[in-house]
Amino acid sequence: EPARARIAEPLRGWDESSVAAIRSMKGEVRALEKERDELFESAMTETTEDDGGGNVSVQRAVSIGGDTAKRLEQIEERIRTARTRVADINRRTLDGLVATLDGDADSQRALRRAFLRAANPSTYRLARDLDPFFTKAGALVGDDALAKDVVATMRSEWIEAREARCEEYLDGKDKAKKAESAGDPADGMKAMQLGARERKKLREDLEQIEATVFRKLQDALVATVGAEKAKELGELPVRKRASMPTIQIGN
Repeated sequence: EPARARIAEPLRGWDESSVAAIRSMKGEVRALEKERDELFESAMTETTEDDGGGNVSVQRAVSIGGDTAKRLEQIEERIRTARTRVADINRRTLDGLVATLDGDADSQRALRRAFLRAANPSTYRLARDLDPFFTKAGALVGDDALAKDVVATMRSEWIEAREARCEEYLDGKDKAKKAESAGDPADGMKAMQLGARERKKLREDLEQIEATVFRKLQDALVATVGAEKAKELGELPVRKRASMPTIQIGN
């Protein structure tokens, strides 16, 4: 493809430099995490109590003073910086590749979305895979060319809606990170809470998109092959949600 040929060389260079940058970042982060763990270990005290009746209890507490707290804050900042550095390199390179494809909007969009998917796998795992249902629907309508076109169009609409919503979420997340890095570190907890709400909203929106598309697919099949045969499509499975742990801060 012409678009692939235009970015082949810079893409190859990006791949090699990105792998090296990620390896360097991981080594730096591991060293910093080890230092952080050692600080926590040195700040931990352990008290053993024996009631004389054979019952022994061990209590552990962490006491972080001013110097230790400052050092931990510096370590966390260096970890964030190391991770952000790789993300920034990748983002700048992506922007350059997209600019190389100027005039080819479809290829620009495909490249950008491929990058977002590769860089944010957990986000895209929130979406359910409807492809098996579209494949089944295509088999059910048989040689009906018009019905096959309807199924193919629905599949394209589903993919576009899913990708656009994930892209919107990730763009918002990126803007929030930039605002957070330029703001008060004390706002970190608020940012985490907002991020959790936005991710929940993304999951709900994706589920709504999937339910709407699936219902339309069912209706199209009923109109084409009849209600009885349309039942062979099956039902959209209910996504199981993992229970989140409760975190309590303070008393």
